[in-house]
Amino acid sequence: MSSLVRCQLVDPCKVPVSFEKAVLSGKEKAYREPRSGRLLPVRSEYVGRTCEAYLGFDHFCRFLNRPIALGNRKYLILFAVYSALACLYGAAFTLHDYLVRLKRTPLSLRPVHISFRIIASCLQLLSPVLAPLHRLGFTSMDDPEALVFLLVALIDSALALILMGFASKHLLLVLRNRVIVAPDDDTFDLGWRKNVEQVFGRRPLLWALPIAAAEGCDGIHYPVREGCTPVATMPTVVLRHAAKLGPAVPQLASWTIAPARTSHQHSKSV
Repeated sequence: MSSLVRCQLVDPCKVPVSFEKAVLSGKEKAYREPRSGRLLPVRSEYVGRTCEAYLGFDHFCRFLNRPIALGNRKYLILFAVYSALACLYGAAFTLHDYLVRLKRTPLSLRPVHISFRIIASCLQLLSPVLAPLHRLGFTSMDDPEALVFLLVALIDSALALILMGFASKHLLLVLRNRVIVAPDDDTFDLGWRKNVEQVFGRRPLLWALPIAAAEGCDGIHYPVREGCTPVATMPTVVLRHAAKLGPAVPQLASWTIAPARTSHQHSKSV
């Protein structure tokens, strides 16, 4: 619960206003985001829903109505992992109670209600594999508590599988230093240890705790793998925009703005 609260309340890490001034003064390098016209560092993207740009942007979560970026990405992953473990615990606990009640009164000694016989017949028409389900779940109206235990176990198991898949996907992206908006970009893959440190921090003992990991990465300067080209460091929104323009952009590298270069000069180069 703490991970969810921090994911909702902590700043996702907006691009500071001072960054554009640093670019114009020649201290930083950036690219010009085509939708908002703002100067942004690599791995940052502009979100139209909030009219803000975020460092280390991963994706916009529609369920939480919240952008997931450098500041709250760790909390979202921890929330998914702990929720999956809680659902697994709940499923195992309720399934154990169901099996205990089932052992006391075997299914063969229980009268099956006519409605459950109809459901079992429908399942058998769909697939012979589904037919035995009525002997596990739809047991009898004489013991409704056992049915409730089994339904809760099935629901918890389904939620656990969904959350485990969600958490596994995000953990795999972190291990490879990728984001959802660019799942195939290996530009920033420095090895699993350094990749994890950028999101979870440099102290492994705190990786499993909902504590800020600001020392892992500042969100502006990202080391890249040896031999990577400037095109590979561009955010995906730029690549998508350039792909739509086609021949109008002969070189994608023209989107990268040199220090102290104005937007007027950039528009001419394009």
